[in-house]
Amino acid sequence: MAAVLRKLQVINAQFRFSRSSFAAFSSAENAIQSNDKEPKMYTVTPPITSWPQKLNPNRMLRLLIRVQNVQLALDIFTYAARYHVGYKHTYETYYKMIEKLALSREFEGLENVLQQLKKDDVKCSESMFIVVIRSYGFANKPKEAMKTYFRMHEFRCNSSVKSFNTLLNAMVQTKRFYLVHSLYLSCRKIGVVPNVFTCNIVLKALCQMGDLEAAYKLFDEMPKQGCGPNVVSYSTIMRCLCNRGDMHGAMRLFEEILSKGWVPDPVSYTILIDEHCKRGELQEAVKLMDHMEEKGCPIIDITYSVVIETYCKEGKISEAVSLLDDMVDRKMIPNPSLCSKVIDGLCNEGAVEDAGMLWKRLLNKNCTPDNVVYSTLIYWLCKKGDVYGARKLFDEMIRGCIPNIVTYNTLINGLCEKGELQEACKLWDDMLEKGCVPNVFTYNMLINGFCKAGKANEANQILEEMLDKGCVPNTFTYRILVDGLCKSSKTGDITKVVDAILKKRIYPDRDAWDMLIKGVLKERSLERIKKLFDGISAGAH
Repeated sequence: MAAVLRKLQVINAQFRFSRSSFAAFSSAENAIQSNDKEPKMYTVTPPITSWPQKLNPNRMLRLLIRVQNVQLALDIFTYAARYHVGYKHTYETYYKMIEKLALSREFEGLENVLQQLKKDDVKCSESMFIVVIRSYGFANKPKEAMKTYFRMHEFRCNSSVKSFNTLLNAMVQTKRFYLVHSLYLSCRKIGVVPNVFTCNIVLKALCQMGDLEAAYKLFDEMPKQGCGPNVVSYSTIMRCLCNRGDMHGAMRLFEEILSKGWVPDPVSYTILIDEHCKRGELQEAVKLMDHMEEKGCPIIDITYSVVIETYCKEGKISEAVSLLDDMVDRKMIPNPSLCSKVIDGLCNEGAVEDAGMLWKRLLNKNCTPDNVVYSTLIYWLCKKGDVYGARKLFDEMIRGCIPNIVTYNTLINGLCEKGELQEACKLWDDMLEKGCVPNVFTYNMLINGFCKAGKANEANQILEEMLDKGCVPNTFTYRILVDGLCKSSKTGDITKVVDAILKKRIYPDRDAWDMLIKGVLKERSLERIKKLFDGISAGAH
């Protein structure tokens, strides 16, 4: 066979590697082995130009780590095994290739490599299968995760509670909660001794199913299994109780944690704090935050977010800002949604300048520039009448992030309301250049702006462009146009609107027809009224 491989390396034609590399190479070898005559003349070109003359597993490992393209890495891996004389993959190179494929969700290639691993009879460890099972869980492939676990023995690899727990987690991630409990009940039959992590995963599955009775039963049986419940076990059931509105039961379990001399983890505290906030019991929630600090339990970003959001809902913006500052001072970065809620709250109170200052402060603390926050600030600046300030903020924004349709619409609307139609049109052009497609709201804003300025003809032109671009008008579009045309004493143009929409086979709803009819009736033209009713009849059919 070695002689055949050497011969294959010196022949002349070329073919490229593909996703079916293993199948292609197998076919080539079979053709050579089964044919007594000289094989067809072709060569296998290395997948990279600088292919090393001397190759060992350590060098291959470094190569696989360095190559970012997964398909290229697979081609290199395959070529080395098939065509580099004297080279054999080790468990380490197999592990790295399988890990890359699993993380990239290239499961077809992954299964091919696993088959080759089995064929080469390479001794492997459980950790590799844990990576594969976990990836199948993330990819919502519960059957494949289960299959991988139960075929580990085919690779001379024994499973332990670690891989079993990974399988249970995969079932939870894919919402196969009923399977989690079934697997747990049969775990000793397959040689797995459950630990506290196993039980906690099963508790989570039972709680997700809403089977609190079974969860309590397992919770009580855990000490007999040789793995007593820990803080995570308690917090899992506490969450289920809170979801059911049983705050008393959750507090009883919390007190039990304290009575054992344990320090509750941040999750346990946050579950209770969140429930207090939902009930409007902010004072109790703050007391628990203070209790966290007294017990030396770190306050996490989720805990801060829950309380800050509740302060915003209750209209206690100064407290929300204070807590947000405290959060940032502790090197935590609030998410854009939370920042937006606090900034919106400040703006609602009329403190638009303070909101802008807060956002600059947050950006200096490494908060991520975000469309939602910028759109909120731009909206309030426009509402205040400061469209120039809004435009300035928009120009600052585009240095750090790409504006979306909401941001463009917000500023275009503000400019149109202020009568700055020229600036609004410039922004429109900018939006199109950036590849941002206008929607019905964008068109409505411009149509409204031109109608308010008494430029009904331009508004009609925008409608025509809207129809040409395949954007369907809504009831508000017709209301704006009818009002604008009536105020401009151009009711005759309403029939032009009807002609334009019917030409595109767009048939407005009943409310829109009502507005169009009222507009035409003001002109008292029997001919145009008849034409309008003909359009209604066409739409009905």
